[in-house]
Amino acid sequence: MAPKGFQAIESAINENPDVPGFDRQFKPTFPVGVSNGGEARTFLQIPMFMNAFVPMMAIIDREGMIREQHTGSEEAFFNRDFTVQANNLRAAIAKYLAEPVKKTAPPARRKRG
Repeated sequence: MAPKGFQAIESAINENPDVPGFDRQFKPTFPVGVSNGGEARTFLQIPMFMNAFVPMMAIIDREGMIREQHTGSEEAFFNRDFTVQANNLRAAIAKYLAEPVKKTAPPARRKRG
């Protein structure tokens, strides 16, 4: 999916995350970092009073817009069967990768003189 423009990233939101341990155990092929949990909830527009279970995932399109988001409480998406879970994720990503890339206008030139 990377040749089509897909980039996965992961951010731990728990206190004192062991990112090096995560990297050693799971050997992700994408960047892994750390974020503040409150800021992550704000970004995902999940109110503090609402239960949100990890993982929390957002699919962001080429224009930087959140197109889908899912939390660990969605058993249909984050199915216990990892094959089903992987297929759900691939289908969600493929839907947005199939959209045409919008052409951007070249930057305006300043008049000289």
